[in-house]
Amino acid sequence: MSELWARRDELLGAEEINKLNKLFRAKKTTGIYQTQEITYKTSSRSAAGRKGYGRLYGYGGFSLERLNADLRATLCRDNYHDLDIANCQPTLLLAMANRAGCRLDCVQMYVDNREEILAALMGRHECSRGEAKDMVIKVMYGGRVDDPFLRDLATEVQRFAGALAVREEWTELFSLTPAENKIGCFLSELLQTEERHCLLAMDRYMTEHGWSVDVLAYDGFMVQRREGFPITPTLLENLSTAVFNDTGYKVSIIEKEMSGIEEITATPEIVEYATGVSMVDYQTMKARFEENHFYIPDDSKVGWYDPERNKVSTCSKTDAPINFSEYYFPSPTGKAVDNILFVPLWLKDKEKRIVHGYTMGPTDEPHTFQIPFKPSWSAKEVEPSAEAVAVFNDFLTKLVPQDDLRGLLIEWMAHIIQKPFENSKTCMVLAGGKGCGKDTLGDFFGSWVLGKN
Repeated sequence: MSELWARRDELLGAEEINKLNKLFRAKKTTGIYQTQEITYKTSSRSAAGRKGYGRLYGYGGFSLERLNADLRATLCRDNYHDLDIANCQPTLLLAMANRAGCRLDCVQMYVDNREEILAALMGRHECSRGEAKDMVIKVMYGGRVDDPFLRDLATEVQRFAGALAVREEWTELFSLTPAENKIGCFLSELLQTEERHCLLAMDRYMTEHGWSVDVLAYDGFMVQRREGFPITPTLLENLSTAVFNDTGYKVSIIEKEMSGIEEITATPEIVEYATGVSMVDYQTMKARFEENHFYIPDDSKVGWYDPERNKVSTCSKTDAPINFSEYYFPSPTGKAVDNILFVPLWLKDKEKRIVHGYTMGPTDEPHTFQIPFKPSWSAKEVEPSAEAVAVFNDFLTKLVPQDDLRGLLIEWMAHIIQKPFENSKTCMVLAGGKGCGKDTLGDFFGSWVLGKN
């Protein structure tokens, strides 16, 4: 984005420059990872949208679906797949007509032979494919284009839309559309409403199967790339089936190529304009810092593990930049006062190491910190000897003369050492006269063997 902005006059038109500028203003101004929180809802600018009709638009920032396709692809192609319902609104219109028992021959012809018809329009009007598609959409919603096929298409679509407008399920929507081009506006809002139902069915399916859908773009969306999980024909077919099961519409879903502006490529060597720190330098320091440091969101604290003391400590995130000021990026000026502290950048990193709790036992929970189990005996440098074992066994014999009970005590202590995280579900109680050695055994086993763990 920074490189695009620097070369905007060379690579972008006035409209694209304006949109890129809005995106710059919408992003946060500090930190390695820039984020926006977008809420999708129907339009608040139309009476139909306020009643819940129509397609979804992003609010709360500059939502990426507002960008031109080439600009959006340039910014997002390294991180996202772009999935789309092919020929969405004509396909939905034809399905509605079939449900109602009406024939729309021109729409059927366009859906079945779309590329051939677009090629013919391109030839007759000397236009691009995108302009030919716009002509079809234009006449569907009440516009006029001097073309024999498009005139016939407009006539049958307007006639069918008029029939839909008087149906009870759509009378409210028809009453909410503006008087000018009323039939065309009604049909547009109607198909966009059905388009939204299909989009949300797609969103639900992808989310339930572990994908992150981040940008809704009318009749499609952008979903985060996942290493080892490509977009396959089987996945697209399953997605189409999910839409059919939820809405009754049989649609074809495709992955669109995100080519964009080929001169611009993403590279970790590009310097982050907001901080003056390269992504490579940041990630290197992050890996070193997170060996023993982590963020605790439940308490808004930063925690760290001290290997020498085998202890976890915490501090508030407000104090963390000063407490860990040894982690910094030297300023190009050479002045210490201009050094860039690492921790403030790390705290804004949405992918920083998160910990919700600690344990000394084994765990598969990725957000639980496992404190290394270091019993005191493991750090002792004393070599066991036959004489020492004999002394210990003689002590135990005097403490517990009964062979069976003494054997049980030895097994109980051995279980704690051999399986420290497995509860023996038993407790030993030593009872005897003063001076028989109860405390001696407890001090030895509790402090010298196990330690404070």
